[in-house]
Amino acid sequence: MQVKPLDADDFDAVLPRVRADDMGIDPEVGEWVGAYDDDGELLGVARITEAGDGRTIDDVWVFPEQRRRGVAGALIAHAGPPLWLICDDDMIGFYQRRGFALAEPADFPAALAALYGARGEWPRASDHVHHAMVLR
Repeated sequence: MQVKPLDADDFDAVLPRVRADDMGIDPEVGEWVGAYDDDGELLGVARITEAGDGRTIDDVWVFPEQRRRGVAGALIAHAGPPLWLICDDDMIGFYQRRGFALAEPADFPAALAALYGARGEWPRASDHVHHAMVLR
């Protein structure tokens, strides 16, 4: 498996599937990367964004038929620590199994807090609380 910047054609093809999974994404922010198999088939995507002294990964999405094969882990490993994210309650265990730990909201880097705050996602979305997590 190889992780590299997402090809524009692949991005255009995968975007509707990602949005169909109710992921509200902004395609203009951050660097999008894709995980590809040895035949060049796209397996999953993620967005890596740097702001101030922090780096975050979000919109980690893997094709349903490719899940449970280490694709999300490869995308996370590509981004490398230290790495921050925000997530919903139901995703905490998923990210903990990949080495992330819950962090206090006050520890979330200010520039990332401002970025997510401008999106209406930090410290909470419109209908639920988000949790800060960090991979060190």
